[in-house]
Amino acid sequence: MDRKKLLISILTLIILLFIANIIYIKVLDKEKNSEEPKTNENTSKKEEENPPIEPEVPKEPEPTPPEEEKLEIVKEINKEINSSLLKIEELFNKPIEENYTIKYYSNNKEIEFTKRYNKLGTYLIQVTINNKEYTSTLNVKDTTKPVLTLKQVTITEGSKYELKNFVSSCKDNSNKSCTLSFKDSTKKTKPGEYEITIIAKDPSNNTTTKSTKLIIKAKPKFVETKKEVTTKKSNYKYGIKIIETITTTYDLYSDGSKKNVKTSSTKTYDYSTFNATTKEMLAEATTNRKTYASQVNEILKYTNEYRSEANLKKVVLDEELTKAAMVRAIEMAYTNKPGHTRPNGDRCFTVLQDINYKYQYAGENVAKGINSAEDVVKLGWRNSEQHYETMINPVYTKIGIGIMKYNNTYYWVQIFT
Repeated sequence: MDRKKLLISILTLIILLFIANIIYIKVLDKEKNSEEPKTNENTSKKEEENPPIEPEVPKEPEPTPPEEEKLEIVKEINKEINSSLLKIEELFNKPIEENYTIKYYSNNKEIEFTKRYNKLGTYLIQVTINNKEYTSTLNVKDTTKPVLTLKQVTITEGSKYELKNFVSSCKDNSNKSCTLSFKDSTKKTKPGEYEITIIAKDPSNNTTTKSTKLIIKAKPKFVETKKEVTTKKSNYKYGIKIIETITTTYDLYSDGSKKNVKTSSTKTYDYSTFNATTKEMLAEATTNRKTYASQVNEILKYTNEYRSEANLKKVVLDEELTKAAMVRAIEMAYTNKPGHTRPNGDRCFTVLQDINYKYQYAGENVAKGINSAEDVVKLGWRNSEQHYETMINPVYTKIGIGIMKYNNTYYWVQIFT
């Protein structure tokens, strides 16, 4: 019985605790809801009055900008004679973008260099940049050896040689002459091969030494005097051949060399092959009419003087007849055969037929070697009875006159109709 009561008491206690716990939770919730606005309002006011202090973050120190490089000029520069002028970037430690001027001075006197440093010496360089001056020292030197080019020399025993015979060229960057000398000044005279050493110096005493060879050949011995004859043929004109004979004489020596070489040349003409026709010679005949115009007029004048003495009418100069006479003079000159037979064997008057010249009577006078028109008429034809009779023949009324000078010899022709 007591046990039963105890269980009931325990259960009752548990239920009461459970109910009390529920009531307590509800009371807490109600209090919380009633107090929350005040708490927020107070908090805001406090925050406004005393804002929270944020923790202070330490700042990194700002980097110090690098110090700008100072513009400096190179204090001393060495340049070789005749080298190109310095560029501005060669003078300073950093690029120059501003306008600048460069001047050179020697003993306080300005020196002008155009494209190259062409004078040895030490000079003050003055560079002006934005009105600020910078100075440096320029040393123009010659430290380069001259360039010496030699050649081998070969002579015959007994011949002389000079230093200049061995030198092809000697060039120095100073553009001045080299001083040349043999290392060994002993003259070589006997046959053999020798090493020749030559020393070249420039004005700054830069020295180049080079060697070459001297070959002295034994003096050759005389063998014989020889004569060589060669003949060369070529075409001239109208089928005529030129024969050129070349004669060479010389002394032949044991080494094959030739001395006292003499050459002579003679020209001859082979007229036997002359084959020109009248038609082919007309062009030259027309040219000769102009060339010998004054001699033609002289012959006409003297011929008519003799006809006048004989109380005959003067003959008239006929141009067609003159053309035929010129052809006759040409063919006589080129064949060296004066006469009344043509080179092809025909009679002289066939030349008139070739140019279709109509005639009833015809006569011809020819001559060779007389040097003037007056002499050929007065000393030649006048002193020959047959030629004189032709000039004063009363049946003739016209005349043609032909002249040709060839190989310094005149050929003369008169044709009458």
